[in-house]
Amino acid sequence: MNGNTNKQNKAETDFSALVDMVLDSVRVPSSSRSKEEAWLLLVQNISKQSNEIEEKKSKNLGWKISVVAASILLILTFSYLKYSTVSLNTSRGQFLSYSLPDGSEVLLNACSKINFSRYWFLNPREIILEGEAFFRVKKGKTFIVKGHAGHRVEVVGTQFNVNSRDSIFSVTCFEGTVKVTHRLGKSIMLIKGETSTIKGTEFTFKKLNQISSIPAWTNGEFYFESIPLRDVFDELMRQYNISIISRNFNPSERFYTGYFTNKNLRQALDWITMPMSLQYSFINDTTIQIFPAE
Repeated sequence: MNGNTNKQNKAETDFSALVDMVLDSVRVPSSSRSKEEAWLLLVQNISKQSNEIEEKKSKNLGWKISVVAASILLILTFSYLKYSTVSLNTSRGQFLSYSLPDGSEVLLNACSKINFSRYWFLNPREIILEGEAFFRVKKGKTFIVKGHAGHRVEVVGTQFNVNSRDSIFSVTCFEGTVKVTHRLGKSIMLIKGETSTIKGTEFTFKKLNQISSIPAWTNGEFYFESIPLRDVFDELMRQYNISIISRNFNPSERFYTGYFTNKNLRQALDWITMPMSLQYSFINDTTIQIFPAE
């Protein structure tokens, strides 16, 4: 019995020694700390390591968010520069001179409108025109003016006038060379002193006998040659901000050759009506009726 007991005690002693040996292999250096203090230190170390890992993750996440934010800002900035547009228009009796993004100049006649991209270093030099305008174009890449009906003018560096109203698209070259293209594809080249007019599918060309350096309308003078009286009345209304009522005749069936200025309304009315055997009267300050002379 005692032999068995001694064997059991020896086995327990050997097992205890084995456990101590294993613990010594993983035990931290000895210190004066208690078990509770050692355990607390271990927990703190684990917590510290965990915080460091979370901080690294947070830094990585912050960097990723910064990259995404910068990309979004870049896209928004590019979109603004690419698609930001300018719209200019004139009302009746008003002219407007404007310097375009490339330094070219445009002069708008009354009741006219242009649209174009604000930043041309990212976009073509292209303008959409409704009405009439005179352009002084600086040399550079192709400069395009599109009319409301889809007709267009292409130049590099020159001076030209475009009238794009209703069904009419008329271009006159004052300097250099311009290319006028019908919306259906047909085109014609103009040099100084030449003009072309598109009306529907009709494409006409004319060489002017004499031409000044700028269109007459920029000086307030308006010349007409065998033009329907309705078109003359339309220009008169644009320049003087008035309304005209035609009585007992059809102005579209009568044709006028002559001119008027935008300096004196009564004088302009006299110059238009007298050669056409017409007369006029004021209904109020801004409304005029025109009718055949008795």
